[in-house]
Amino acid sequence: MKCQKNFTQECQGISHKRWNAADPKTHTLTLRVSTMLLSEEDLSDLVHSCTVERTAFINRLRLMSRYAHRLLVVTSALSQVKSPYVHGSIDPNRTTQFLVAVLAGLHVPFVCSETHELGEELVGSYLYQVHLYHWLESNDYGRFLSDNDI
Repeated sequence: MKCQKNFTQECQGISHKRWNAADPKTHTLTLRVSTMLLSEEDLSDLVHSCTVERTAFINRLRLMSRYAHRLLVVTSALSQVKSPYVHGSIDPNRTTQFLVAVLAGLHVPFVCSETHELGEELVGSYLYQVHLYHWLESNDYGRFLSDNDI
């Protein structure tokens, strides 16, 4: 199930959201920061969004593309996204190609995570890196990776 998320908290001068569930019928989980938008989709929601609610999903992705930092988190392994779906006649390649088209056309990257918990870990790491680079740039250290960053 996808949930809309809201937040208000300051961290290193950047406003970010806490993971507080709102309306579970909104078919999206988002985390908004002044320059960031994250969205999470589990496999069934992703397939539904790519097919039945395609227009609304594309509009949400277009909104995401306006943010400097954006990330679509799919809480299913890529092998599951590419495998035949138990319920329904949707071609898994259609879903995969949709994700690739979103990456190429709207510049919204996606990551696949086998579990919701791993997805949360990825989101936490992503938030950390975005805030870190913001802090580095704000304090005139520049934007670079050192050998110990990776």
